[in-house]
Amino acid sequence: MSRFIETIKINKGEALNIERHNFRMNQTRHHFFDDVSDLDLINYVADIPNLPGDKTLRCTFSYSKEIVNYKLVEYKIPHIKSLKIVADNTVDYSYKYTDRSKLNTLFEKRKNCDDIIIMKRGFFTDSLFANLVFYDGSKYFTPANPLLKGTKRSRLIDEGILFEEEIGVDDLVLFKFCGLINAMLDLEDCRIDIRNIRS
Repeated sequence: MSRFIETIKINKGEALNIERHNFRMNQTRHHFFDDVSDLDLINYVADIPNLPGDKTLRCTFSYSKEIVNYKLVEYKIPHIKSLKIVADNTVDYSYKYTDRSKLNTLFEKRKNCDDIIIMKRGFFTDSLFANLVFYDGSKYFTPANPLLKGTKRSRLIDEGILFEEEIGVDDLVLFKFCGLINAMLDLEDCRIDIRNIRS
């Protein structure tokens, strides 16, 4: 049975940010399994039959010691306009597990909001499925201690576009909007007005 997933964006036939996905996947495999050699997801993408060249696709690989299977779907940007702050000091998602039951339990507390902001020990971490970014009018900031260090997040930090900072409820007044980023979502894709973040 697979224990982990890695989701990549395929845009018009091109697998994006593949090196960082490989790094995270192989780092996970080496942590949990003995005697494994690195895998390259680009080889598995190349073997996908009849890959559409005119669409944006989400390709999710399930794996344990080896790749188990993959699921390919056309991707549409989610419509998220409000976030509910939920607190949990015990939640852990430091590896991209297939088991997301704890996160889903927190998501059920969103009330009439579209998604959640998970707060741990007084500071923001992530949403249900994405890393958070906050824009103050000139710079983008991201929580210093996310539940999962995303591949898009790490690339933007390395490029000097995104800056790590501990961010809590009292800091929200400093920002114009909150954004969601992950392998599928870019900085401009999903923005939430700060006034639509609810405690």
